[in-house]
Amino acid sequence: MAVIFWKYAAIISFFLSVVFLLIMLYVLYRFVDIHRKKKVTYTDEIWKQSSEKTKTM
Repeated sequence: MAVIFWKYAAIISFFLSVVFLLIMLYVLYRFVDIHRKKKVTYTDEIWKQSSEKTKTM
């Protein structure tokens, strides 16, 4: 009985982790898509700031 339970528990945990990963990927994709629509991404802002700092130096 316990062995069967552990097998099911392993399968269920694996399935849940896969679902969680898919949700996280979807959320990340949506987040990036929203930023792409703004045309200015967070990394671009950092790049501009760092390039300005190097110019002033």
